[in-house]
Amino acid sequence: MFLAVLALGFMTSCSNDDDAVQAIVPNAGTITGGPFTFIVDGTSDFVSGIDTDPNAVGTNRTFVVTDDLGNILGLPPTNEALQGVDFDGAGVGTCLIWYLRFEDGLTGAAMGMNASDLDGCFDLSNSITVTRN
Repeated sequence: MFLAVLALGFMTSCSNDDDAVQAIVPNAGTITGGPFTFIVDGTSDFVSGIDTDPNAVGTNRTFVVTDDLGNILGLPPTNEALQGVDFDGAGVGTCLIWYLRFEDGLTGAAMGMNASDLDGCFDLSNSITVTRN
């Protein structure tokens, strides 16, 4: 059900009140890498090898790490920052990694919020699963 709601969010809705200015329509494209499976054992677990789409479009960008219900756990701004996230510390469960491209004015992109609550001119990529056993 969450994925169905999130799929509605994939439809980019950008309005442009000024016809003289061409609006940028964000497109996060497809990210590759993973899936990842880690054992929660007190040893740090990091993702690597995640690549973003070279044709992605949007003035602003960040990665979004959610739990399996879409609750935002982190917003690493770069691939390097994403690779520094220790998934062992999150405990057992499933995380999803998304790539977000957006224009100024995006709301809802904050830890503790839900990805389905993002509002503004944006696009989310596919997700990569991180399973923590």
